[in-house]
Amino acid sequence: MHSSQVIVHPASQPAIVDEILTKALQYALLSLPFTINRMALSNSYSRIQNIVKGKLAEGLLQDFGHQTGRSFDFRSGETPFWQRDLYDFRWDGKAYDIKNNFIHAGGELPMETYLDLPALIPNRHENDQWAQRLDHSHGSKAFLFTFISQGKDAKSGRLFNLSIASKTIGFLERWCKQFPDVNPLREPYTSELFWTELDRVGPRPRIVAQTHPVLVITGEARISEFDRFEDTDSRGSWGYAMYKEHWYSVRDQGGLSFSGGLIQTRIRNATCPVRALPAFRI
Repeated sequence: MHSSQVIVHPASQPAIVDEILTKALQYALLSLPFTINRMALSNSYSRIQNIVKGKLAEGLLQDFGHQTGRSFDFRSGETPFWQRDLYDFRWDGKAYDIKNNFIHAGGELPMETYLDLPALIPNRHENDQWAQRLDHSHGSKAFLFTFISQGKDAKSGRLFNLSIASKTIGFLERWCKQFPDVNPLREPYTSELFWTELDRVGPRPRIVAQTHPVLVITGEARISEFDRFEDTDSRGSWGYAMYKEHWYSVRDQGGLSFSGGLIQTRIRNATCPVRALPAFRI
């Protein structure tokens, strides 16, 4: 793809961001026992943050669709909160998963810089998302690669402020231990029961936007692009090691740092430079 094909979409209204974040937090809390912990994060607070970031990307893409008259179907792949979604959205006859990453830098970047960011698909084991690329049970699979930037008004270095009392964290961790099956076949509890029990602990967690986030929509991968991906991690998988000479480096705390720290990972991913992919077919 070319830099002119990168789409930079700020939320249409500040209130949209607040609405997306509020719904994302509700989903993160309710579904926490059943959300796959891909980053192997040890505490619930960090896990909730990551779930919210993923839902923020979905919400901003929905907003982009509404503003541009594109009817992305976010309904057909939805499942109950205790089950993994079938896919994120359907478009152009394809079942898309959004692979989003947070850009570790304030403000927007030059368009060319976005092209050298990595398109990442988790590939930790034989059943991870990369392995599911050939699963056509819900239609032909595709991946859309997006990034969240803090936008021009970035000050704090954070997308949002998430406030959760320590006793609430304790409750959530105890609650998760009651439901060790990450993909139960039957409803383990009702949403009404969960909120009732949570409210007994104290005030509900709160989330407030700290900036006006921007969704950067870049390339996509369909079956014709899957052979462009190579594994990267910090344990011996060095795909694209010669790209840009120093495209990524090993982080002190493990994982990889891409493009001078703009994107950071903890796990093995099937990886491809964004510029090697076609632009999102909209």
